[in-house]
Amino acid sequence: MSAHRPRTINRAALIVRPKQPYVDWANSVDDDGPRAILQELRTDPSIYLVETIDLLEAVDLLIDDTWEWIFREQLNGWMRDADLWPEGLTREMFLDWFDCELSTMIWDMLKPRIKPAF
Repeated sequence: MSAHRPRTINRAALIVRPKQPYVDWANSVDDDGPRAILQELRTDPSIYLVETIDLLEAVDLLIDDTWEWIFREQLNGWMRDADLWPEGLTREMFLDWFDCELSTMIWDMLKPRIKPAF
């Protein structure tokens, strides 16, 4: 029986952490709901697997291609009623509300192949 050898995968990770404007919005939409706490949200960021491209240009290009989908997904994660989302979402607003960083070394430490969750 051969030992499992971890391997890199052909994806990069776009790591998205909320900033204070997201927390301010989240805490304004539902007085009876849970309270967003910045440090808690930043400790467990959302990670999106994206194509691997040159690091020097990668984050800006990836944000250009994905900001709107990620922004809507982040809003939906807190409040499913889109009528309560902020109006006029823009790339600049996304960058005001979220920090983004890229990691290009993604290691799959498990033996079974990655499968879609649904």
